[in-house]
Amino acid sequence: MHAAVVGFLAVFLVTRWAMDPAPVFWPVFPMFWLGLSLLVHAFFAPRDTAPRDTAQPAAA
Repeated sequence: MHAAVVGFLAVFLVTRWAMDPAPVFWPVFPMFWLGLSLLVHAFFAPRDTAPRDTAQPAAA
């Protein structure tokens, strides 16, 4: 979910920059922080290391 939000915001910022007469690529600054937040989240997010029970209940 986090990556989808970051991706959407990155596309939105680049689209906005493309329609803006700014001479520099200003979306690189917010995209840097968005990418950094994604890396921090990936590093510190708890991981589910327990095996999942994939057994299906028997049909009656």
